[in-house]
Amino acid sequence: MAIYKNKDIETNINERDAELGNINVNFYTEDNGTASIRISIKNQQGVPINFSNTDMLPRLDLYAKDGSIFTKEPIEIILAEQGLIQYKVSDYVIRHEGKMDCKLFLENSIESVHVANFYFVIKDSGVTGAIGKEIHVDVLEDMVRNTVLSNKDKFVVPPKMYTRDEYNQLSTKDSNTLYFISEV
Repeated sequence: MAIYKNKDIETNINERDAELGNINVNFYTEDNGTASIRISIKNQQGVPINFSNTDMLPRLDLYAKDGSIFTKEPIEIILAEQGLIQYKVSDYVIRHEGKMDCKLFLENSIESVHVANFYFVIKDSGVTGAIGKEIHVDVLEDMVRNTVLSNKDKFVVPPKMYTRDEYNQLSTKDSNTLYFISEV
């Protein structure tokens, strides 16, 4: 039988405020696989969002006190008709002691709605050593892609693979291009 530390919170999508603040839960760095947050999402009228009737899905981004960033954390839809989702705090997140700022969105390929901002605290269990700053891969990929796209003129053209004959037949050879010649 698994033992969980769970916190239930409720949020309403509205135009006034998305700030929930401190959700009054403390997890510990040794709470591997046992810490979770269940979130009930309701619309402006207080009616639960029915995930069976919408193409919008929840997205949770986390920002740790140490500067680590975790985007698109895995969210499970527990009760679709009641708008109930669950975030099981990832083992790589639970290692980061301190305040964990969370941003919850609903989104599809076209639209995005900022649902809530909240935070919880992860306390040091005193068992492990210091953890370095981490940035989730999705953020890095987006940063690199955006940097390259906005500065195309500053980057070397990616390498190309040619046979010896193809290379010899090129009418011009760009000095900013790395050419690979396959001898096979």
